[in-house]
This record gives sequence, C-alpha cells and structure tokens, in this order.
Amino acid sequence: MDNTTALNLTQNFATILCLDVPKGTEFGIDHATWSVGPLFKGIKMIPPGIHYITYSAANNGQPTGMGAPTLSFFLHTSPKQIIVKRWNPRTEDFYEEKEMDKEEEERYADGVRRLDFDSGLAPYPLDRYNTWKSYSNFVTEQIMKQIQPISGCISAAAGASAEDEQGIDQQVLDFHLKNSEQRFLDKHPNQIAVTEDTEEQKKMEKLKFQQKYCPRFTHIPTRLKTKNATPQQLTQLNIDKSGLLDQLISTSYDGDQNKILGEVQSAFITFFLGHSYEGFRQWKEMLILLSGCDDAVSTRPDFFKNFIDLLHFQLQQVPEDFFTDPISGGNFLRPILKNFFEVLSEPTIERSLANKGNKFKETVQKRFQINFNVDEFDDEDAPVIVDE
Repeated sequence: MDNTTALNLTQNFATILCLDVPKGTEFGIDHATWSVGPLFKGIKMIPPGIHYITYSAANNGQPTGMGAPTLSFFLHTSPKQIIVKRWNPRTEDFYEEKEMDKEEEERYADGVRRLDFDSGLAPYPLDRYNTWKSYSNFVTEQIMKQIQPISGCISAAAGASAEDEQGIDQQVLDFHLKNSEQRFLDKHPNQIAVTEDTEEQKKMEKLKFQQKYCPRFTHIPTRLKTKNATPQQLTQLNIDKSGLLDQLISTSYDGDQNKILGEVQSAFITFFLGHSYEGFRQWKEMLILLSGCDDAVSTRPDFFKNFIDLLHFQLQQVPEDFFTDPISGGNFLRPILKNFFEVLSEPTIERSLANKGNKFKETVQKRFQINFNVDEFDDEDAPVIVDE
C-alpha cells in the first residue's frame, strides 16, 4: 500500500487508541491477533461496521495454560471515528467508558488526528476483511447492543458453572473452568469472595459477576407449547421445530428472520474468538433448532440458503478434529447435521437449496473425514416424545 492510500485510510476510517497496554498482552480485532510490544497504541484503518475486539493480559509468569481469560466486546465503527481506551493494571482490563475522563479522551482523539500516535498504531488487516464480513454479515448494531453485557465486556470466565450447566459437554466445561475462571477468581478476590463468605453469599456474588460479563443471548426454548394440543400433536410439533422457529422470529426477532442468523453468527464469534462458553451453548442450541425445521426448509428456502452459507464459513474456521475432539465440544454437530442433510434430501425441497445442501455435505465430509450415511445418533439431541 502506498503512503497516500495509507494516509487516506488512516484519516477516513476508524481508529481504536489503546493506552498503557502491557507488553505481551494478546490483542485482536476480528480474525487477527497479536502479542503486543511496548510501542503498541492500538489499531488504525478500521473499516466502518461491526468488529470484535479480544484481549488477554500478559501471562506474567503463570504456568502454561493458565493465562488470563479472554475479554472481548463487539464494536460498531463509523468513518473517522476515534475510540479511546486506557488499560487498568489492577483489573487487567480496560477502564469502563463511565470511568474515562471525556475531556482527556478528546485530547487524545485530537492527537490521533494529528498523527501523534501513528507509529504505534497497527494497520487493520484489510486483506482479511472480506473473510471477516463472511462471518459477520448478518450482525447488526442492534444485535450487538442486545448481546453486549451490562459491563460492555464479555469474559471467558463468566457463564456456565458445574451446578447449572447441562448444555455444555462436561469435558469442555472442566477445561473451560480450569483455564479461565479459576485464574480470574484467584487474581480478583475482590470480585468474588472465595474463602470467607457463606455459600449463599458466594452464589450471589457469582450471579452478579455473570450478569456483568455474560453475553445476553435470546432464550431458545426446547419445546413448543400449544394450548389444547393432544400429546401426539405436541410430539409432531417438537419433532419438526418449524413452529418453534416461526414463533421465535415473530416474538423475539421482530419478524425479521435475518436477525436469528445474526445471533447465530454472534454466538459463534463470542465462542470461537472470545472463548465464551455461553457463546458455545447458544450456538449449539440455535444449530439444533435450525437443523430440525422440516417444513420451514420448504417455506423459507432463502433463509436456509443463507444459513448453509453461514455454517459453511463457520466450519471452515474450526480445526479438522472439531467433530471428534471432546475438548472442542463439536461432537454434537454430527447427529444434527445428519438430520439436516436428510431434510434437505426430501423431493419437495427447492432444487437450488437441495443442490447447495449437497455441496455443503460433500465439503463437510471431505474436510472432517466423516460419513453422514453412518447411523449415529446422540440421545441428547433426539426428538422430544410427549407421553400421554
């Protein structure tokens, strides 16, 4: 990139100025991550739109695998916008917006406009921007604000606990708690009292912590309840989740089916980039829902074409052992994708959608070395049978 183009992008795209970030901190935007050096001051040339910032404090002598948990937040940038962040060494996090001095922020923003910090600002990796758009094209500013927790920051240490989590594979949960939550709680005894409080006080403090740092996803019910329906009708309604999908789009997504795709993308981003297991759980529940909509595949063909594209891009990102590695938690995908491909093979399905489904199936089988023709089924994801 020549100097004239670089200057034009610096002046007309967004900048995030990050002050006092310690050397060795892992800092990322979208799909790019760096271990920052002593001169790091942030990122420039950020295209307008949705982005995702991740960071993790320097290891500071901790044993391997016990680094600080990932913290993250969504960001919606506009042209020429300058965002000022300052590192708080006590919390190993950026100061919250309400803690920042507005006059000081504006002085730093003026410094960015004068190019005072330019040598310490890393350019946004524009060669990867189209890839990022493929993973986030349905995420809107409205969805971003809805998901962002009250602190404005998502912590990998917040979310599932051994007492209340059933949607996450136990091995995944154990790995998550060992490498994220425990270190965070050890380093922040003021956040949650771990020795002196009563059990009830501990639960209350943990609940406050979860509310502050957990992403706020839409609740996905597992069953559709309809008044005056017979047990047989309820069973059929819950084997085919199309009614549940229609209900959710109407009541939780303002009638806009693309918003549910935006939340699928947001959940995957918070899981895969932000290491949030609340993100993992939401992504899993939404895939289970969307893969089991027999009738809706025929009535919403364009929606499911977009869903296939979305899932295709997501699965390109995960490692090749994702379906088999218990730590990754991806083994739930095999039975639900098998069911989805069976639905797409029905003769009533629109031809272009069926063709897209076949190509997607072939791609997944080739990349992950799995065969969806093998009869395997996970009882956890089996259809709900309603007894009389």
